Amino acid sequence: MFEITPKRIDKNEICRLQFPNQPLDHSKEKLNYITKAIRKALRIGNAYKIKIKIVFYDTTGLKEVETTVWNSTTDNVVLKNGICIPFNRVVDVR
Repeated sequence: MFEITPKRIDKNEICRLQFPNQPLDHSKEKLNYITKAIRKALRIGNAYKIKIKIVFYDTTGLKEVETTVWNSTTDNVVLKNGICIPFNRVVDVR
């Protein structure tokens, strides 16, 4: 099996990306992991201003952004200035 390296982008580029409506095909375990990781990132971001890496897919491929999570909903991971990444397109949180 091979590993795909995500393209690193600045968080301000996210608002120019396009995201497909269909969710990624994650198992229940993977969705639980991502949900817990986003909640943890939210807590450490708000308390300590620590940046985390979010890996996600847009219409053109795999991307990675290093940022602070400001909020989270069932639909989106919310970053500073209201920039959102659709939750169903997130692959990993580091």
